[in-house]
Amino acid sequence: MIWTWRACRRITPLLVALPLGIAGLVGAAPAPDQATDPAATSHQLDAVNGIYRNLDLGLVPVSQGGLAIDVSSPENTVQIFENRVTLGPADTGRDGDWLATFEVVVEADARLLLTLRGTETRFDDRVEAGRQRLRAHAVVRLVEGSDGEPMLEIVERRTEEVHVQIRSQTGEQIVATCRSLSALGLFPVSCDGLQAALSVARVPMPDAGTRFALPAQWLDTADRAFIRRHRVADPARPEARDDSRLTDATTPR
Repeated sequence: MIWTWRACRRITPLLVALPLGIAGLVGAAPAPDQATDPAATSHQLDAVNGIYRNLDLGLVPVSQGGLAIDVSSPENTVQIFENRVTLGPADTGRDGDWLATFEVVVEADARLLLTLRGTETRFDDRVEAGRQRLRAHAVVRLVEGSDGEPMLEIVERRTEEVHVQIRSQTGEQIVATCRSLSALGLFPVSCDGLQAALSVARVPMPDAGTRFALPAQWLDTADRAFIRRHRVADPARPEARDDSRLTDATTPR
């Protein structure tokens, strides 16, 4: 399956817009190991697996010392091989809140533009991210939207951003230049720190309050049963309906 970003943007970016691969996580608070929590349940959305092109990743700038580099990816291809969402009791004290752990296994290649802030210097490069397992945490709610479609709402981010391990020839060239200038005392920046910063692409997590639709045609019987077990009535729409009326549909391609 090959989908454009326009075709798949409604599915939760926790499973889609994360993807270039995670080497590490920076979180506001550590999440418990849900694999050992008897109250947690896991589920895979088969329709999410596939190939995605040109995701809007919203990459975070690189900053090292007084040097700042803006990073963007106008072209990228991401393949998701497997995914899993695990929902367990949240510590918020609110009914309908779930602590979610999202995992995907992906690999990707991308075109990156690196622009030195304050100058017109720009580097254009192709980068690769080998197959990696991504993991992120958030407090979420499953609600029904105004059109009856199930929606996932981010209540609280427990992972602020994900760090994408990449290999970039341009990044290596920038670091080599840094080391040459530093040897001459002309570049007061930690080249080791710059190398570490340029070996990852930082992808921010969606903000609290963000909602994502889960289109009916993406959901099979097991998906809908999982959603029903964890869904709460949408306060903005008290007449929420039972989505068991939905029939299986072919996944868009």
